[in-house]
Amino acid sequence: RQSIRDLPGGGAVEPEIDEVQASINKKELEIQRSSGAVETIGSRLKETRTQLNEHRYRHIDDRHAKKLIEVKTVSLVIGDLDRYYKALDRALIRFHQTKMEEINRSTKELWNKTYKGSDIDGIEIKSEHEGYTDSGARKHSYRVMMRKGDNL
Repeated sequence: RQSIRDLPGGGAVEPEIDEVQASINKKELEIQRSSGAVETIGSRLKETRTQLNEHRYRHIDDRHAKKLIEVKTVSLVIGDLDRYYKALDRALIRFHQTKMEEINRSTKELWNKTYKGSDIDGIEIKSEHEGYTDSGARKHSYRVMMRKGDNL
């Protein structure tokens, strides 16, 4: 540095030299930090590879693939069972409605053949859905209703 100052106009270059030196120091520090980070990552990689070679992680890809297939299969089965359950439920409701209509037709025929009074035109059985039991079965309530004209 002394030789630069001795040159003509060397004193004016000194601040620039200080600025460049500071920049060099900063970059060297960044390089050292990066080297430390690379070493840390390298040692962590080595540890991870060692762990992957342990017995419990051997063939992990195959075991994962099998479990994934199992999960997907069970998921599809659950979806199928849900659709079948809903279809069966709708079919049972239609069957119940049909049977109730048949019973009420038969009751009306028998009522008209046997009862000759004028105060009651007929009787009908009405069913109402009342929700579900704890086990998931449907609950129905049934009532025998007297009919006079269009009124129940």
